[in-house]
Parts: sequence; C-alpha cells; structure tokens
Amino acid sequence: MRIGARVVLPVVAGLGFLAFLSSDGAAGGMSAGSHPAAAPQKRTKVVLEKRSGDAYGNAGYSFLFVTRDPAVHRNYVDLLLNSCGLLHFNTYSGTKNRVASLGKVDFGKVKRVPAEGWLKSSVRPVEGSVYVFEGGIAIPEITANYAVKFVVTEVKIDSVSIEWAPLGDMPKPPSEKTRTAAVGAMAKCGTPPHDES
Repeated sequence: MRIGARVVLPVVAGLGFLAFLSSDGAAGGMSAGSHPAAAPQKRTKVVLEKRSGDAYGNAGYSFLFVTRDPAVHRNYVDLLLNSCGLLHFNTYSGTKNRVASLGKVDFGKVKRVPAEGWLKSSVRPVEGSVYVFEGGIAIPEITANYAVKFVVTEVKIDSVSIEWAPLGDMPKPPSEKTRTAAVGAMAKCGTPPHDES
C-alpha cells in the first residue's frame, strides 16, 4: 500500500514488526540496528581574563545572567578568575556555592551533580578537565538554585577559557527594572598564591 512517498510492507518471516521503507528502498535513511544520534548539547563559550584591578572587568561570569558584563551581573558572579589564577565561586556574602572537579572525563556524559569531591571556595583550572558548579542566588527579586557543568578548554597566563552547559533547567533571571544594586567586589588574593579549597 502506497502512502505518499513511503511504502509500508508487513514483514512476516517471524520478525513481527513493520519495516518502514522509503520509496528508494533505504530503510528510513538508517541502516539496520542503528539509532538516531542524540543532538549535541549546546555549549556557551566564555573567556575569563585574570583580574588585575579592584573591579572585576572581564574576570567574573554569571551563569544565571549569561554574561561577564558587570553592568548586567552587578558583581553577583558565579565564577571569578581572581588575581591568584584560581577560579573563585563564593564571591559575595551569603553564598554557598560549590564546585566538584571531575578530571578529564567525557563532557557529554556528565548528566547529574556528583555525590562527592566538592570544593568550597576556589579551584585551580586545568586544561581539559570538567567541573560541576552547584549554587544559586538569593537577592530580593530572585531566590534560585541551579547547576551547570563546564570544561576548561584553554589556560593562559592571563586568561582561562571554558565551555558550559546547564544540568537541568535554569531559572529565569530578573528583568533590569527590578534589579538589586551591585554587591561589593571580592578582595583580591594576596601573595603568595593560595591553593584551591
């Protein structure tokens, strides 16, 4: 029986299923036993420039607001490439963010928040390593929790490049009209550089 451009043939030789064949004889464009490939997860690319002054400049990044721009995130950042060269993730009072270092694993296979391996304040970025960030924001106009995964794609003396994707749904950030005033910037790290913690 012809239906549009496709032909439906019952397969009766003990197979017990219908084979859907295109009119040119190809099995729906797929070979036997193949499965459709999962769509690659969209990644957001970010370059963090090491903090050199009191202001964050391009050193801070907000996963919630999807920006490095201080005029938008107002220092409510999730990651900060501080002057020490480490990524800090509890940059203002009251935050309880955490980061887990997973090592050099397949980014696409990280689907959930790990049970262990958490750091509480900073992590040393290692090229090729994958990390999970879990945290949130609590300001008058929004209280929300979220988790993301990120991979460090390049480490230079004055910058770190990452690619990230959410683990689950991200909350909707508040509009510009209802935003809280900027929070004070985190202090720069002293010397000698400290270790991750």
